Amino acid sequence: REKILQKILKLGARAEDDASSETEMNVAFSMAAKLMDAYGVEEAELALAESEGRITLDVINKVIDTSALKGKQRHKVILTLASVAEFTSTKVVYSPQTGDITFTGHRPDVELANYLVAIIREAMDREYESYRKANIAVGYGAKSSFQISMANRVSNRLFTMAMEAKKHREENKKQAEDLKQIEHAGVSNRTALVVCAIAEQKRKEVDALFAKTHTSLRKSAGFSYGRNTSAHSAGDAAGRRIHLGHSLPNSNKSSLPA
Repeated sequence: REKILQKILKLGARAEDDASSETEMNVAFSMAAKLMDAYGVEEAELALAESEGRITLDVINKVIDTSALKGKQRHKVILTLASVAEFTSTKVVYSPQTGDITFTGHRPDVELANYLVAIIREAMDREYESYRKANIAVGYGAKSSFQISMANRVSNRLFTMAMEAKKHREENKKQAEDLKQIEHAGVSNRTALVVCAIAEQKRKEVDALFAKTHTSLRKSAGFSYGRNTSAHSAGDAAGRRIHLGHSLPNSNKSSLPA
């Protein structure tokens, strides 16, 4: 059974590996799905086996595709990195010299972080250009005000979603633990305990690799800008509009916080 679980995990990793061709990704994903169906494997079982050390998933450091620089200037997408890391259960650093953004975490979580940063940066640039073209005179400090406000709004949404997910896990865990005999509890209660155990195990693994890799870090200086009220309001509205849901598993746009 554990060999089957390990094979499914390896196929999943191959399906998410940037080095794989599109055909290889599709084949690996299809094979993993067929094995899960044939052997009745559920995500909870894979997670439990991983948390107990019977099978393993890669914890990696990865420099993502999006740079923290735009020309020689820091792009304000860096203001969203902490919230992306919180939402994806990863850790992040960026290099002011090279612009490299490096996430540490389980491979699927890092890939999600990679995708989120890319769509957020693209949206910040696109939304400001739309604002600038729609206004003949945008005023002093418009771009900084717009993009900082937009980044802050997106960050607040991601932090809110992360906190809601954590609260939901903890509530489910408490309900399950309140039962006198967990072995007689329903599947949903047992799964709640597994999910919480996995979240804690993942955090420990990610923290360990991050501490080993990044032994000395410095806090970067923040942004300063002249407040442009109109641009600030427009950036906040743009941050509310950006749809993050299509990048999230089983997400519902109507449920995303504004």
